[in-house]
Amino acid sequence: MIRFQFVYDHRTEYSVKRMCHVLKLNRSSFYKWVNTREKRRLKMCSDALIGARIKAIFDDEHGLYGAKRIAASLNSDTDFGPINHKKVARIMKSMGLKGFTKRRRCVTTRRKPGHRVMPDLVGRKFTANEPNRVYVGDITYLPCKGGKNMYLATVIDVYSRKLVGYALADHMRVSLVIEALSHASKVRGSLKGAIFHSDHGSVYTSQAFQDHCARLGVRQSMGAVGTSADNALAESFNAALKREVLRDRKVFDNPIVCRQEVGPDPRKVDTSGVRPRRAVGRFLRRPFRFKDDEAHLRLAQRAKVLNLRQGLPCLDEVGQCAAGGWAEDDAPHAVAALT
Repeated sequence: MIRFQFVYDHRTEYSVKRMCHVLKLNRSSFYKWVNTREKRRLKMCSDALIGARIKAIFDDEHGLYGAKRIAASLNSDTDFGPINHKKVARIMKSMGLKGFTKRRRCVTTRRKPGHRVMPDLVGRKFTANEPNRVYVGDITYLPCKGGKNMYLATVIDVYSRKLVGYALADHMRVSLVIEALSHASKVRGSLKGAIFHSDHGSVYTSQAFQDHCARLGVRQSMGAVGTSADNALAESFNAALKREVLRDRKVFDNPIVCRQEVGPDPRKVDTSGVRPRRAVGRFLRRPFRFKDDEAHLRLAQRAKVLNLRQGLPCLDEVGQCAAGGWAEDDAPHAVAALT
């Protein structure tokens, strides 16, 4: 590129043929470079315009978005039209922008030899017809400076995707998961007959935790070893939690800051917002949500009875959740019809 520019700048002083011979350039390549100068100039102007918009989106999302998610945002903007994520990645690289990526995971799933393993009662079907029936749980580490990690144990209701119980500590002993499950039992009043699904971590396979589940009337369920998809709901919450509280940071300053930002109530983390679907670049619509699971269930049951009286198909017969799959725009009409 620099040699082409040199030949172009001195073409009136010396022969192009002679300069190409001395600089070991192909003349056809040089003339092709000359004929595409205007095209390259327009491309640079276009890249500068797109780059300004990319920088604005990148800053608005606090550096969380990568090329694919920024491309999805640009494609929804009529001013830019269709744009490939590879072009966005090229422009971001030239601008020194890079989306947030998580560090290598800290291994928290280790089963001790001799511990009893429970069957998989969930089978990757993270759905339930009513609350307090199926729960999932996991332990995630929260990195702090100096290598001192904090650990968060969670208990999530599959029906509502809500965090019901949790425990935060600087260790991964069995008391951590026992405290989290006890917290969920206290919030819900009772967990008798419910299923608790987890991985094969030594704390979940320990005799102490199994005895605690038996006292609460909880049936244990475990996915396969080394397969995060078998506990995808809990893994998804962990990722959303770290994304929301860490933002563009890699670690917390210290365990005290970690407790202050996460400890008061991890349930405040919003994992249901409108975000681009990473794989296909589509946007997720926020569903209509009720204040509590019980009210949601009561409204769904009344809707089902009303439909049966009027000879209409039930919600679960038209492909919606049997527990009230009203869309946000339909919610006022549904409430008016049932009251």
